[in-house]
Amino acid sequence: MSLFPHDVAGLHQSLAVQCAFVRAAARRRKRFGGRFYNWITGENADYVSLSGTHLRQVLGVLGYEPPEFVVGGGEYQLRMDYAQQAIDALAGRLASDGQSIPRM
Repeated sequence: MSLFPHDVAGLHQSLAVQCAFVRAAARRRKRFGGRFYNWITGENADYVSLSGTHLRQVLGVLGYEPPEFVVGGGEYQLRMDYAQQAIDALAGRLASDGQSIPRM
């Protein structure tokens, strides 16, 4: 499913869920047990994992041209601050279209 692009609401929801995982990993890394858990599960406290298709969409929302090497089937890491900027931009689009913004 990660090869197919999301609509605006779907991309917003997907990014919001990914960011929630990143924030949880950031809270856990304050303790040794949490850092160990993050290491075992492979969760990152600074980056959101996205497929190339979704990374291209996010970069487009932010006004950046995606690099040529980003392929749809690839797996990429996006810094949390850029993911949050994209969530805010997508929320603005949803609000301007009169759609409700899903709460996480």
